[in-house]
Amino acid sequence: MIEHVVAALPKTRTSFISANRDLQTYAKYGVVIKDSDSGLKSNSPLVGILSALTHMDTEWLLCTPGDTPLLKFGWEKPLVQARSASSIICARDSLRIQPLHQLIHVSESPHLEKYLLKGHRSAIEYIRTRGAIEVGYSQDDLFKNFNERADFF
Repeated sequence: MIEHVVAALPKTRTSFISANRDLQTYAKYGVVIKDSDSGLKSNSPLVGILSALTHMDTEWLLCTPGDTPLLKFGWEKPLVQARSASSIICARDSLRIQPLHQLIHVSESPHLEKYLLKGHRSAIEYIRTRGAIEVGYSQDDLFKNFNERADFF
């Protein structure tokens, strides 16, 4: 499944993959960062985002979950176009907000760390408290996640 997601991403200097298992497999696609790299005890996907923010050498981090194989190349362009409006820009389809399909500025790192240290885990809560801008997408299945075999049928 990761091949589909990686194919939908722009070619960048460094791709980070937040993973806690199958590390050798994922290392073929980018720099693997583990939740434990952050020093935080949380199972929130925000921990992986924080780890990437602290390892990167650019201003913006494009994030997407690894279980969304229907992404199309170029999906991030509307987020990039809106980046001057906020330090977090996330996708929204007609069904719901997609809080982990986001573009986040490195300046969010201390805010995100503080949020996680308080024991919070919700990505939606975090982006709302930080005033994220939502960018609308008309294709609802673009962000469909696949977690079980039945999701493919």
